[in-house]
Amino acid sequence: MFRTTLLLISTVLLTTNMNAVVKVDKIEYKGWKNCYRVTNGEIELIVTGDVGPRVIRFGFVGGQNLFKEFPDELGKSGEERFRGRGGDRVWKAPEDRMGTYVPDNDPVEIHVTPTGLLAREPIEPSTKLQKEIEISMEPSGTRVKVSHRIANHSLMTMRSMPFDGELLLFPGLSGVPKGKG
Repeated sequence: MFRTTLLLISTVLLTTNMNAVVKVDKIEYKGWKNCYRVTNGEIELIVTGDVGPRVIRFGFVGGQNLFKEFPDELGKSGEERFRGRGGDRVWKAPEDRMGTYVPDNDPVEIHVTPTGLLAREPIEPSTKLQKEIEISMEPSGTRVKVSHRIANHSLMTMRSMPFDGELLLFPGLSGVPKGKG
């Protein structure tokens, strides 16, 4: 009886783990028609394709968005000035008015990967920088890796680095793991 129960539990656990998969679906989200939902069935991130690169939502499936959103700035694109919108975006550090607050109000390239996606903006005309966000999600659980990158396409060397500027619904809730990344 014990062996049968142990075998049944092992089979269920192995089958559940083998069926776990990361899915990426193109969806509409709060007025933006080209968004991408990355989920493993437990957690989800939504990346905007109409503006960005930006992760506008992160949370448990069917649960509350842990990122702050500014409702009057959602679903819009093409504005001439920078918009906060909410969520998580790539920021240039050190901060400066000309490089950090360049509008990210235009469509981005989306490349789906086996574990998530890569969102890349066009080269910014004023800075010659190109920002991207890569999402890599584990097939089960709550582990997700979000990488921010900036490529310099100018002729000059720039001393800067990307940093993530997420706007959390509950400030202080973010965590950065130590160890293997």
